[in-house]
Amino acid sequence: MKYSVDRTEGSFVILIDEWGNRITVSDKLLPDKAKPGSMLIWENERFVFDSTETERRKKRLFDLQNSLFSDKN
Repeated sequence: MKYSVDRTEGSFVILIDEWGNRITVSDKLLPDKAKPGSMLIWENERFVFDSTETERRKKRLFDLQNSLFSDKN
């Protein structure tokens, strides 16, 4: 299952799964690299940082921002 890191609240982290459901987990369960916007995979009973998907989504958002704010005149 894939999750995105939504936000932190104290020592807890809000994750959003592929269907938009939110779950709250202890920050101790996440990899050190995880921060809001990071993509994680639940694998072998633990969360694993998905660097490929995190970078793909970051690039997609960057490209979207550029298309919205670029001067097309």
